[in-house]
Amino acid sequence: MNPTDPLTPEEARRIAPYVTHTDRPVFALRNLPPEVCAYLFARYSRSREGVRRMLLKMLDDSDAFFAETPPPVETGDAQLETALAKARAFAEKWIAGYGHKSPAEDAPLHLCFEGVSILFSKIIEDFRLTSPQEKSTRYVVFSRDTLYRPDFGDAALTADVSAHLDQMMSVYHETVEAVKERCRAEYLREPGQSERGYETLLTTKACDLCRYLLPVATQTNLGVFANAREWEYLLGRLASHELPEARELGRLALEAAGMVAPTLIKYAKASEYYAQLPPTMRKRAAAMGYGVAGGPVAPFPADSLAPPPLCLLHSWEEDAEAHLAAAMLFPHADASYDELLRRLSAPASAELRALIIEQYLMDCGPHDTPMRAVENTVYRIEFTCDYGAYRDLQRHRMGTSLDPLLTPHLGACVPEEIEAWGFGGVFLDLFRDSADLWRRIVASESDVAQAQYVLPLMTRYRFFRVWNLRQVMNVVKLRTARQGHTSYRQVAQALYHEVARVHPGLARYITVDLEEYALAREGTRAAA
Repeated sequence: MNPTDPLTPEEARRIAPYVTHTDRPVFALRNLPPEVCAYLFARYSRSREGVRRMLLKMLDDSDAFFAETPPPVETGDAQLETALAKARAFAEKWIAGYGHKSPAEDAPLHLCFEGVSILFSKIIEDFRLTSPQEKSTRYVVFSRDTLYRPDFGDAALTADVSAHLDQMMSVYHETVEAVKERCRAEYLREPGQSERGYETLLTTKACDLCRYLLPVATQTNLGVFANAREWEYLLGRLASHELPEARELGRLALEAAGMVAPTLIKYAKASEYYAQLPPTMRKRAAAMGYGVAGGPVAPFPADSLAPPPLCLLHSWEEDAEAHLAAAMLFPHADASYDELLRRLSAPASAELRALIIEQYLMDCGPHDTPMRAVENTVYRIEFTCDYGAYRDLQRHRMGTSLDPLLTPHLGACVPEEIEAWGFGGVFLDLFRDSADLWRRIVASESDVAQAQYVLPLMTRYRFFRVWNLRQVMNVVKLRTARQGHTSYRQVAQALYHEVARVHPGLARYITVDLEEYALAREGTRAAA
């Protein structure tokens, strides 16, 4: 629970039937209709409040909506308790005893993580079979006290890190207000536009520009839905993680999930393999001269040469169209894949390949998802962008994700408008101070994992993905839309251009918006 907004005893009593814990940062939802769970998680992105506070308001406003909610087990309902006992006995025998884990996929669990760092949220959102909803950096101005404060085992260093994080949040708040006033001068209110709508648009623009200042230690709220089988895997990974925050939150999550489905997550525990793999491979990289802790910090944008490309394709299939056409026909033909591929790979079959692909995709509507045959070609992609853009793109996790630790070695990204409006020095000074503190942490503690907390979202970050064409189509369509943040729109546009460079015939089926917009949404015009 937010320490600055605790529940009263009466409020805690009212929501106790619907949450496993009323006073912990991690808890599970229970006894709620699916629509309510979905609504509460969706509200995370646009609200300062946590789920329990939002739930109280729903209880006040919509008592009738909860009228048919099943009573919690604690009420002593004999039939419910008997049914639960039988279900747990079945799970104990077939899932825990014989290892048949697939039934656990039919048990949904909704867990809430509140007041957790952005860095921790990236760990959770990396798991493919979860459905997370997170607090947004563009609709909510983060308050000054929303900071995770890591403990380095050294009182002086821990205090210095805490003071630095406070300073980062002070700079963020001061700059948000100043940038919003500059936006007011730059973008005029349209005739007929409401004052509230105008203010919301200006706040969104200011938050978009100033989120680069937020440290990755900034606390956020996260609602996560997954089945019990995925939770068991996820909780085991958290128990083995090198970040103390992840281990502690994993422990709390295990306790909360255990109050809802104890037999289905029975074997969630720390793994020596999960725990030892990161430091082992980090040592191997260091022995080769590629240590995370080494290397100079890159020059700042104003002094540097051209920054790394936003998107770089490392490999792709030259015969992608033949493989796609063969996959598109395979479920509907009486032929082996090899036979179809030989026929469609022939130079004389170019027009036939193009026809098959066109027929497969041409009627795909704006709300349709291309069918699975479009997955039959892959791209290996290296991205380099600010950590804030990565934060959004990382949510596309159905491919292969390779994400290193965040370091300041690649420098910082500063928005063009921030530079043009005279705020660039504020951003770069903050980054320099953060990079200096990062170096001090690494030098004194060798704690490269916790050192990440002091770096801001403007820090340039390099990550790697293996995505098939279907995933690329989804990312480009969603992340180039006008309402998206400028930073990740540019990354998604660069991805489109890279695919178009190697596969122009396939790029024509990708929905993309290549325009540039000063404002994410319509309704305001630039000043003359």
